[in-house]
Amino acid sequence: DDAADDRAPDGSMEQRARSTSKPSAFTRRVDRQINAYIKGKIALSVLVAALTAGLLCTLRVDLWLAFSVVAFFANFVPNIGAVVAVVLPMPVIIIDPDGNSFNSFLAFASLCVMHAVVGNVVEPILFGHSMQLHPVVVLLSLMIWGFIWGIPGCVLAVPITAILRIYLQSIDHPLSLALANILDGFARPVSAFLPPSVPDYPSVAYKV
Repeated sequence: DDAADDRAPDGSMEQRARSTSKPSAFTRRVDRQINAYIKGKIALSVLVAALTAGLLCTLRVDLWLAFSVVAFFANFVPNIGAVVAVVLPMPVIIIDPDGNSFNSFLAFASLCVMHAVVGNVVEPILFGHSMQLHPVVVLLSLMIWGFIWGIPGCVLAVPITAILRIYLQSIDHPLSLALANILDGFARPVSAFLPPSVPDYPSVAYKV
């Protein structure tokens, strides 16, 4: 009996170590959301790069492969990345001696339509509105991470901020939810995160 009692604490300690080593349901849920975001964003960037390569190659634009690589990395930056991916090939298209104004307009229009469809239709269907960030937050994240890491920081700024927002939204605490709401551009009113106020009832005087 004494030997069994001596082994009991060891077994309980092993069970505690195993339980603490296993990831919690909260950690697994956050990891799934982050992995889904990263995989989906990479898949969308590959789609944008392939469509850009196909459009520019069909129009016989020089350096179409280089522009498709730029479009892949620019897709990680919302709004600004699409502008860069559309504007960057235009000087090469305009100064092309074999081209004409119709080809220039067709290239510009096709790239604009492609980025508009991917950014406003495909991406919301894939991610939903929970992954969207406010444009001001995007600019601030580009400035901060670009200042810290340079060009790689500009590419990774929005994914890092989006992952931070996913993590904050998964924590059931008013402060973390309020910070996630700030990253979303105050999509919900601030009063939603404040504790409910106790109504003031009029005092009633009782006569004895």
